[in-house]
Amino acid sequence: MALAKTREEQTREVIIFSDSQAAIQAVQNPQRPSGQYVLGLIYDHVRAIRSQNQQNPTNVTIRWIPAHVGVDGNEFADEEAKSAALLGAGMGVATGPDNPIIRLAAAAKRAVRQRIRGRWEKQWERERTSAPTKRLVQAPNKKTLRLYEGLSKPQCAILIQMRTMRIGLRHFLFKIKAAETDRCNCDEGSQTPRHILMQCPRYVVPRTKLWEQLWGVGINEMDYDKIVSNPQATRYVVNFMHRTGLLQQFQHVGVEEDDDDEPTGLAAMDLGMEDNGY
Repeated sequence: MALAKTREEQTREVIIFSDSQAAIQAVQNPQRPSGQYVLGLIYDHVRAIRSQNQQNPTNVTIRWIPAHVGVDGNEFADEEAKSAALLGAGMGVATGPDNPIIRLAAAAKRAVRQRIRGRWEKQWERERTSAPTKRLVQAPNKKTLRLYEGLSKPQCAILIQMRTMRIGLRHFLFKIKAAETDRCNCDEGSQTPRHILMQCPRYVVPRTKLWEQLWGVGINEMDYDKIVSNPQATRYVVNFMHRTGLLQQFQHVGVEEDDDDEPTGLAAMDLGMEDNGY
């Protein structure tokens, strides 16, 4: 914008001050950085200014200056620079159906991610069938994904089922009319994953081993939701549930064995959800 203004006037020297070292370096070496459309306009302006008087061309200098927050001119320049980066505004970029707005690649990716996240958050808020998950997390995020790091596909599937309560135990099977009762074989409560993990007397021995493993990694929680939400506990909890033999779909799967061909982490989590109809 400063160079465009200079083109309208006859001057022998132009000095532009900028607090962006990255921008100055980009002008000095325009072959490498992104934002080529901005650099192209800068060089077009410089050539036009210098061609106004070929015998005594205008000297154009760009100097670095420390950031000076609060100065009106600087604040205006910052806003225009942000507009140029995000929307191509104020840079003389033609727009229209055949000439879409040109943006920096990083800015375009950021804008796409923001739109996708906004749409996802609205969909999450409208969702009415995710109560079991919403009791654990306000909204899924990168911290939630840590729960599945290093787990195999079967392990991820079991963990998802334990967290959502959509699992092959009588409590859930009774709700979908796939079992005649929701009572556990111990007859001391409904057969939920919480009951099996925390209370059922039929699994005292493996539960004792589980507590020892959790204490060994510094976990002293006795709250089901906190245990299945702790990334240090997930592997032990999943293996405990598998060893009970209650989940028929995993009776022929060795979830504790490493399998290089099985996906892990987020990919396994997605497949696990698909396998269970979620």
